[in-house]
Amino acid sequence: MFKLEKLNELNERKGPGHLFSIVHFYLVLKYLSDERKPIGRYNLGKRLKLGGGSVRTVINRLSDENLIRSEGRKGHIITPKGQNVLDQISKTIIEINPLDKVGNLTVSKKNVGCQVRDSKDFLNSSLKLRDEAIKVGASGVTTLIYKNQDFLILGMEEEFDIKNDHKELYEELLNKFKNLESNDLIIIGTAQSEILAKMGSLSAIFSQ
Repeated sequence: MFKLEKLNELNERKGPGHLFSIVHFYLVLKYLSDERKPIGRYNLGKRLKLGGGSVRTVINRLSDENLIRSEGRKGHIITPKGQNVLDQISKTIIEINPLDKVGNLTVSKKNVGCQVRDSKDFLNSSLKLRDEAIKVGASGVTTLIYKNQDFLILGMEEEFDIKNDHKELYEELLNKFKNLESNDLIIIGTAQSEILAKMGSLSAIFSQ
């Protein structure tokens, strides 16, 4: 489903005691692309909650493959090659947004939703998705599927519909995910911090 060969290759070259994953490589590209200006190593490490050694390794490996480049003291920017890798992934991961109106659908205080297209690989994987999220420190994931202008909880479609049962969340989802198509998924990672919630949802997605 994903064009992840290059990021997988970078992630697999791990040294002892590594604390990073393929999600960190993806997020560095995403942050640099979204900012459209250089970001320094300290700033990236703070966003990713990675120590200096780990973030240095991630940056060096991306730089070695010409996916990002240094702008001196200003920090790093994404290269056209890096943008191409990100664009390929973005055909499946359409959008990522924090969510505030989830209520009792999840088990922790911070929630981040990832909109996923071409989602057939996920339809029978709810337990695996949860397990992958927990591995990186999240509390779990909740997966919604968009059908008939409504969001249903995957595996519980007959029991809940978000439009009627969780109206505030329904409105928030429509406001934050503008480019919805039938059968898109919203995979909501939940954790005690926003970065762990984001890591949870993305780790679940990249496991497929």
